[in-house]
Amino acid sequence: GAVCGRKDILDWIDFEVSAAKGREKIRHQGTYNANPVSAAAGIETLKLIRDGDACARANAAAAAMRDAFNRVLAEEGIPWAVYGEHSVLHFFTNPDGLDVDPLTWDANAQPASVFKADPRKSLLAKLYLALVVNGMDPKGPRGAILSATHGPAEIEESTEAWRRALRMLKEEGELRR
Repeated sequence: GAVCGRKDILDWIDFEVSAAKGREKIRHQGTYNANPVSAAAGIETLKLIRDGDACARANAAAAAMRDAFNRVLAEEGIPWAVYGEHSVLHFFTNPDGLDVDPLTWDANAQPASVFKADPRKSLLAKLYLALVVNGMDPKGPRGAILSATHGPAEIEESTEAWRRALRMLKEEGELRR
């Protein structure tokens, strides 16, 4: 295995350099790349990605989920949007209260200032918790990453979790009705 980076930083995890400089080495468990089982699994995984359609399936699942989540937003009357590229979903929570139609909103047509961090920490925390309670564990309150294992059943389950989470936020008074 190999770890790459700036020498002055990597020296901190090097036993010999740290000893020579009289300082304690920073603990680092490594990447496990030198473990033959990890290396073999990594090689086989890369072959599957190279030769298969896993990336295309993940991308298609994310596109379907973005569409489904935006339909829920429209049905619930919430001026947010879900956008993204490839296998990623980003939740645009519209902190400035813009006039957003989730079915037609185009993230690429927006100025960068629209994507500033949402200062409503309580809302974001509740969104994340509501999603988890309803069976979806995203990468936080700002989006999700899908994989090739996400099929129609998982998209439907996640969409219903999204709907239930949004309704919980409405009941809490966090979203306008």
